[in-house]
Parts: sequence; structure tokens; C-alpha cells
Amino acid sequence: MKTPVEKPPSDHEAFAASANYAQVAEGKEDAALLTWKATLDNQSQSLLSSWGGHSPCNWDGIGCNKAGRITHIDLKGYGLKGKLDRDLNFSYLPYLSSIDLYNNSLYGTIPSNIGILSNLNYLDLSINRLSGMIPFEIGLLTNLRVLYIVNNLISGSIPREIGMLRSLNKLSISNNNLTESIAQEVGMLRSVTNLSLYGNQLMGSIPTSIGN
Repeated sequence: MKTPVEKPPSDHEAFAASANYAQVAEGKEDAALLTWKATLDNQSQSLLSSWGGHSPCNWDGIGCNKAGRITHIDLKGYGLKGKLDRDLNFSYLPYLSSIDLYNNSLYGTIPSNIGILSNLNYLDLSINRLSGMIPFEIGLLTNLRVLYIVNNLISGSIPREIGMLRSLNKLSISNNNLTESIAQEVGMLRSVTNLSLYGNQLMGSIPTSIGN
């Protein structure tokens, strides 16, 4: 008996889930960030000493909209050490439009619940120690314009679902441990003006769809 192939949720299911999480998240955004902070090493927690005690809109590296909902996490070059994975619960941060964690020492995998961030347009996880595979839920980030996962330990293949990112302008997954062939779905990224996949162990031929 064949095991059913797991499929990503439909647009309708993704929208319904986003709306539901947005309601649940209200009032829990700061708690989600503080929970993640507590998993980082002591030096990192000291670097984030402004986190706690008052509105997260006043915390270092955090930006908010006029309604006071967290929309930006900009912690590039902070020297943070600790696990990313599920310790940063994106389910409680549905209004995020930008995440910049460039040049830290974060390890673990890219959490699958990142797919709930339907407003996300910028994601930079470069120069960390992230491992595991790129989750197929990345394809739910249909507003994403920039995706950088350079200089990590990401393995496996480029997920086919990446072809769903029709708004993507820049894609770089260079200097990782990607294997297998380049997915034909990369050719569906017709808005991409910058594509970088060097420094991996990709095999096979360049897909003809790249001509798109």
C-alpha cells in the first residue's frame, strides 16, 4: 500500500490558517520573541537586553506598524548564538514583512511554520549555521521578493514549491550542501533578476525552463 504524498496546503487553506493565526497571535508577539531569546546563549541575551518590560516596538532590532504589530526583525550582525528552528515561533508573528538574521551563529533548521508569514517580502538567513532542508512551506510566501540563505549548511534539494514564489526578484542559496538537480520549477520564477546557486553539489543538467 503506497504512502500518500504530502502536499502543501491550497491557497484557500493557507489564507484561512493565516487569518486564524493572526487572531491567536494578538498579544503574544512579545512572548514569542522572549521565548526565543531565552534559548540563546548568555552573551546573546545580554545583547538583547532591551527586550522585555515594555512595548516590543521599542526593542532593539524590532520594527512595528502604526497598529503596534511587529513587522520587522533586523538583527543582522548581532553575533547571536543559539537555535532557530521552532524556538522562534513565527505562528505568533503573522504581520512580519521583513526578517534579517544575516551574519550570526544560529543553528538548527529553517522552521516549517515560516510558511504562515503571508506578508513576508524579505528573508535573509545568510552566514549562519543552519542545516537540514529548505521546507516546502517556503512556497507559501507568495509576497516574498528577496530570499537569501547563503553560507549555511543547508542540504537536500531545491524544493519544487519554490516555483510558487512569483514575486521573487532575488534568490541566492550559494555555499551550502545542496545536491540533486536544479528543479524545473526554478524556471517559473519569471520576476527573478538575480539567481545564485554556486558553491553547492548540484548535479545533472541546467533545466531548459531556465530560459523562461
